[in-house]
Amino acid sequence: MEEKIVLTDDTGKEEAFSIVEETQFQGKHYILVENAKQEVLILRDESEPTDDYANYALLEDEREEEALLQIFEELMNTEE
Repeated sequence: MEEKIVLTDDTGKEEAFSIVEETQFQGKHYILVENAKQEVLILRDESEPTDDYANYALLEDEREEEALLQIFEELMNTEE
């Protein structure tokens, strides 16, 4: 079964995404998600251990995003 999450933007609009892959990098948890339009996002989990729900944030640092893109590409290539 495909794992999905629903993200809410700043205007309150919700959109469903499928989790494609996940990884740990420099002590943080990241997920690669894709929507129905096949748009992909890399999100960093910023929730605390005591939080009831995950709190994901878009990456703002270009170097961080590039590093994660490479990691996710490698992970997906080794699974094929």
